[in-house]
Amino acid sequence: MDPNTWPDGYTSFAGLSISRGRHSLRPIIWADRTHIRRWRNEQISVLRQREPLSVDDQDQYFEQVVAVQMRMSRPPQVLFGYLENGELVGYGGLVYIVWEHHRAEVSFLTEPGRATGDGLRRDWMEYLDMLTVLAGDVLDLHKLTTETYETRSDLPPILEEYGFVREGVLADQYRIDGQWCASIIHGLILNR
Repeated sequence: MDPNTWPDGYTSFAGLSISRGRHSLRPIIWADRTHIRRWRNEQISVLRQREPLSVDDQDQYFEQVVAVQMRMSRPPQVLFGYLENGELVGYGGLVYIVWEHHRAEVSFLTEPGRATGDGLRRDWMEYLDMLTVLAGDVLDLHKLTTETYETRSDLPPILEEYGFVREGVLADQYRIDGQWCASIIHGLILNR
């Protein structure tokens, strides 16, 4: 795809960017795909992705799925680049959007060096602060959910500190590294 033909944001949602101090969210761009592919391949065990992504896989996905969805009136996902001081350090968005029920699942992944300890907590808090504003005020969503593998014991406390409520545990939901693991579901109501 010619980067010059990449959509300039999501057609149906003007103002889908936000900044808070050193951090910002903006709609995903063509140049993000290389970093995202590498980060996804390096952290495959925490994702629903089962096989490493090739350069061609990623290019096709961006061209045939992401760019097409950016032009839809109600896309099934809305993806963002997460920047620190103008540099891409993560990405995520709202996926599995059900527009008629005003709900979506939160997705977020940072470069691997930021994915543990204080860096993980700081990035999730900054990301959620901005994402919830866009989700509620711009996209008119009512509820956000997350699904976390139980192997990510560091993430549920962060989500709960932010205000997400644990809504359930699905036993033996996924097979990760040869072991069955539960999936933990959290939810957050945005607009009461």
